[in-house]
Amino acid sequence: MTMAAAQEGVGDFFDSATKWGVALLYMKDQEVREHHTERLRRALVEAAEAHEGRVILNVAALASLNCSWINTLIAVSTKCVSKGGGLFITGLSPQTLGVLRATGLLSRFNIAQSTEHALASMGLTGTSTWRMALGGLFKRKVA
Repeated sequence: MTMAAAQEGVGDFFDSATKWGVALLYMKDQEVREHHTERLRRALVEAAEAHEGRVILNVAALASLNCSWINTLIAVSTKCVSKGGGLFITGLSPQTLGVLRATGLLSRFNIAQSTEHALASMGLTGTSTWRMALGGLFKRKVA
């Protein structure tokens, strides 16, 4: 599949950008219905293949995650690792984090506080993780 076709599939569900060779995807909709999950999986896999498995997915727009969407994220995360990268998820609500923690699924995902934290975890930013953590404690942006 061509990069243009991959981006078209991604655009159905996500606003997207690329930074340092990483796919940055921002969910558009508040809800993922079960019948959309296969198309979402294909779009995420295409992004992973186009970016050597390096994908950051911001789900802040989502109200909640359903079982089929969680299964999709597990499959995409596995695909990203097989390509030599990783799927990082940002923007999870405290409620969703609690559900993932209670079900034991939290350990299946790379969760980051922000896109910048995810990039730092990938080793792709000039700002160290400890500086970002300190900045978060004091509610300040760090360079």
